[in-house]
Formats: sequence, C-alpha cells, structure tokens
Amino acid sequence: MKNMDQYKIAMIYGEDSIEHQTQDGQIEYFGNALDENTLHITTFVDDIIAKKYSDVNLLKKITWRHQPEVPAFFLSKMFNHSIFLNTTSDIEKYGKTGMFILSDQLSDKQQESLLAFCRTISDYNIKICYQLELNEGLIDSRNFGNDGAEKHTPLELMEYYLENIYGKRKSL
Repeated sequence: MKNMDQYKIAMIYGEDSIEHQTQDGQIEYFGNALDENTLHITTFVDDIIAKKYSDVNLLKKITWRHQPEVPAFFLSKMFNHSIFLNTTSDIEKYGKTGMFILSDQLSDKQQESLLAFCRTISDYNIKICYQLELNEGLIDSRNFGNDGAEKHTPLELMEYYLENIYGKRKSL
C-alpha cells in the first residue's frame, strides 16, 4: 500500500465497475499532498471525475467551487465507494488528520481494504462520516472520531464502526 502522507485522496472502491476501471476493494490514490496549491476539489474534478466518470452527467456538473464533500457524497451514493480525505495542514500543531466518507453499502472486500488501509494511517487523527444525506441542499452525516481526551487509532475506530454501527444497521 502507498504512503497516504503523499496523497490528498484515497478511494476504496465498492462493487466492481468495469466501465469505470474499478474493482471491489481496490484502493486508488489521487492528488499530491505535498503540493500546497492542489486542493481536494481540483483533485476530484481533474483527476477523478474527468478521467474516470466523464460519462456521468451529474458528476460533470461539479466544479472547483464545490466543497470536496460534494463529489465524495455522490461517489459514495452512486457507486458505493468510500473516500478518505487527507486533511493534514499543520503537522506540528494538529498532527496528521483525515476524514472518511463511507458508503451506505460496504462489500466484504471493501471492509477488508478499509481495515488494511487504517493500519497504514495509524498515526492519523481521523473522523468517520457515515449515513450521508442531502438535506435541503446541504450534505449532512453522522460522524465520530477522536474528539475527547482518549485517543483511538484509525483501526480501532474503523473496527468499532464496522462491528457496532454498520453491522447493526446492516442487520435491521
């Protein structure tokens, strides 16, 4: 697996999609995190949507003026992809930070890849966003992460999510 410190976005693909060159559970990295002039949204628009989803009219309407959560929302809803945004800005002040935007449907391979990916970002402080919905034009979600004094690794947080939140929703 690649070093996430060098990238802006990681996509953990959902079910196979031959037309968009993705495989279930595959992880693909985008954007140069070391380039301060590259924004998450430009990475979504130029590197992901233009190259992989140029045939999807809704995604083609997303521009650099949108927040990065907008394309992440639609990619998770339309294709069951899960996305990790490397939000690290000032390591000395905040440490390494990131945010998962998880699909409502996670395949077994995708869950395995999410856990493997979390092992590679063990030094990140993360937030997990799930059950995303569009509410009066705004993207809303449930989320949790390291907010209090007790710190958990990304792997511990993802395991908790998969066992206690996703597992319960899936069985309903």
